[in-house]
Amino acid sequence: MRARRDTRTERFGTNLHPKQIPTKMHVIHMELFDIGAYVMDPLVDCLFCEAGSSEQKNYLIAAALYFERASCPVCQDGDGSIRKPPLKTYYDLLFEGRGETPEEIYGHIAGRGGTPEQARHIHKLVWQIADLVCPMMACRDEQLFVSEYAYAIDYVIRRNGDLPKPDIKHVFPLNYPDYDYTKGIAAEVQQYIEF
Repeated sequence: MRARRDTRTERFGTNLHPKQIPTKMHVIHMELFDIGAYVMDPLVDCLFCEAGSSEQKNYLIAAALYFERASCPVCQDGDGSIRKPPLKTYYDLLFEGRGETPEEIYGHIAGRGGTPEQARHIHKLVWQIADLVCPMMACRDEQLFVSEYAYAIDYVIRRNGDLPKPDIKHVFPLNYPDYDYTKGIAAEVQQYIEF
């Protein structure tokens, strides 16, 4: 029996990064919509949990895994270049409608004793995280990993939301001078998840 030939690199050339999954644009949109239905739960839970707890870390890593998964599907243009949906699509399908307002966040945490004030603060953190991770997911030139998404979430948590809007030119913020995605939780996640 002959081995089956892998035609992915023939169709997509060698422009694929590790973990990128070639597919069609409408499939990417469906995948982002599906991920959006789940990612807000662990993200809000990690922001609601006690800071530094193992529970917070578990939820944080779960959210980071969803963000990495959302970044993997790509499609190819007729000229062979890899493309992803526009940046706004990541905001719309992953964050809008699920964490759009403090009231939606409150609906998530109220059953666990959360207050409207906590919901307003978590809402602010959610959108600061969105401002970091959406450009990372939409980047065509790089494929980012769980540890880098975990670091972005943790970075916002460690600063308690006291951050200006990130100035992102490629993947990472230029105006956060101490942003080092190889440190902190990123190093720990790499040890266990990324080989």
